[in-house]
Amino acid sequence: MMVKVRVGHNSNFRAFEKSTPAKGYEFQFALARKILERLRRFSSVTTKDGNGNVLSLDNFAKRGRDGGIDLVIEIETQTDRACKQIAGKVKKILLEKI
Repeated sequence: MMVKVRVGHNSNFRAFEKSTPAKGYEFQFALARKILERLRRFSSVTTKDGNGNVLSLDNFAKRGRDGGIDLVIEIETQTDRACKQIAGKVKKILLEKI
């Protein structure tokens, strides 16, 4: 079973202060770094950009043609139960204040 979660500039984030493109890119990369750090311990989780390229803490800052970054989180396990368990943990991580 596989589950995909997309996090990126089209997600429902709202800026509460005057923002600039530079601040937006800084926010996206800082958020992506925190998510990647939290998810690196899961062997069944793969993170990719919007084009399907695998992202890691080593290469994510080099991605993003427009200067920003989109993040696709894929969970692939042998069983539906395991996939649901990992998806629940990933969801909790994403909903926590990172």
